[in-house]
Amino acid sequence: MLLIKEIRQHTRTPYGPQDWDATSVEGASQLGFLDTRTRDKHNILENQGSDLYPQEVMLRAHAVAIPFDNQETTFAFAVNEKSYAPLSFYGQTILEKKQSGFTQHGQFAQAHLMTTGEGVLYMHGGHKLLGHTPHTLKKPHAPLMVKTFMRQTRSHLFERRTDLSPVRWVTRPAYGGGAIPSGVCLMSYGGYMKEGRGIEAIDQLFASLEKTRESGWRLALRSLNELRTNNILPPQGGTFDGTKYVFLDTFAPEDHLSFSGMIDAGYARTTLTRTDGTAASYVSWRYEQNDPGSGLINVYFKKQQGPEGVDDEYHTLEA
Repeated sequence: MLLIKEIRQHTRTPYGPQDWDATSVEGASQLGFLDTRTRDKHNILENQGSDLYPQEVMLRAHAVAIPFDNQETTFAFAVNEKSYAPLSFYGQTILEKKQSGFTQHGQFAQAHLMTTGEGVLYMHGGHKLLGHTPHTLKKPHAPLMVKTFMRQTRSHLFERRTDLSPVRWVTRPAYGGGAIPSGVCLMSYGGYMKEGRGIEAIDQLFASLEKTRESGWRLALRSLNELRTNNILPPQGGTFDGTKYVFLDTFAPEDHLSFSGMIDAGYARTTLTRTDGTAASYVSWRYEQNDPGSGLINVYFKKQQGPEGVDDEYHTLEA
């Protein structure tokens, strides 16, 4: 029931009765807007419905790895005058023995951040569990975030290395292009994710042709985080221990970030809805994972702000 009161007071007050206008039935709003006018005839609009949606939401989530569709890329190479037969780029033979486990845990095309359906809404005056309020997730079975890993889609790769001296050489990259003096080429390999390792370990892998003491020439795999720790930064690369490392792939903005880094940067999104037909959008800003072995992640979202800092709230639901 809509209750309208018009108060007319003729006793002495700080403000004259002419400063106040009663709200008409047509001007009434379900959202609780208070419309006032100052002495200077300027309207003030105050939103009394800010408590309808929480300012922060925590959703319990976990990561799901999506494997490659196919892994048919072959890799061949030549060092000086010796050519080596093509091998599967994603097989165990081409890797060092200690890295053979990457064929099981390092060949993923995507990682999806999925909600378990559990969460906490941080309302004004306290917090409430998701499911104990009129709020629901608009798309409870859709990924909160998708991390796409760079990988090989070419059928054949060929790299050539020519030694000029014991410490100088020239590399012809597997992707084509000009020669790289005394450089090691970093080629995208796919995403790494292993159960029990924790969210920080989910990362992009790169492969490079290098000579080992035990097995001769093999592909060496490194995560983007490991490369970054050694000041080898995408997309320009870097020098470590006297060797120049060069990225061959083209990086999109999100390719610079790890899975956990994307959560911190606001790439995870969700929408809360209510039975009154309104919705509010939320973006991630941090996460917690107290028990990596469980695979569960607490992801925290803030209500998205619209233009000029206005809350992006009460928009009509789309089909």
